[in-house]
Amino acid sequence: MKPIKKIIIYIFLMVFGLGNAQKIAYVDTQLILNQIAQYQEATQRLDGEIKRWQEEIENKQSALTQLRTAFENEKVLLTEAQQKTKQSAIDSLDKSIKKFIDKKFGTDGEATSLRYNLAKPIQDQIWNAINTVAVRESYGIIFDKSSSLVMVYTDPKYDITDKVLKLLKVGGDDDDNKKSSSQQQPSTRRTPPSEKTQLKRK
Repeated sequence: MKPIKKIIIYIFLMVFGLGNAQKIAYVDTQLILNQIAQYQEATQRLDGEIKRWQEEIENKQSALTQLRTAFENEKVLLTEAQQKTKQSAIDSLDKSIKKFIDKKFGTDGEATSLRYNLAKPIQDQIWNAINTVAVRESYGIIFDKSSSLVMVYTDPKYDITDKVLKLLKVGGDDDDNKKSSSQQQPSTRRTPPSEKTQLKRK
């Protein structure tokens, strides 16, 4: 980490953390995402689309290479008009490939748009859960460990990732759930006949 960046982080912590007695915590949103089945399904869907587009690009580039090779081999046998026609077809396919690549993988391409649309609903759930934990437990600052912010050292006691996961009902403690359910269930024990007889005699 650059010295200037360290200084900025330390000043930030001093001013907002210690000066105002703010409760500080951190969360690992990438770890949370990796444990959400819906996110895994969305990622697989995106990977599938990207793979299909890449295969289509490779096929088109292979066809372009074949056209260029064939044109160079027979060029001397073609008339000037035929050469222009074939060269025009090659240029058109080349332009089409570049346009397709930009449409799928450009800055505002379909890959970016699909990634955003698939991930946003899940990310919104996570942010809402983090906000709920922050308000409920009065946290003033919560860092994201998986963000671009470099965290030199993290004390596990400030990690609220598990709290967010439980709020999202992901990775909960099965033992606690079993204990809770067993405490809530009324007793259904039947009185044996021998005990009924003793009760009647009394």
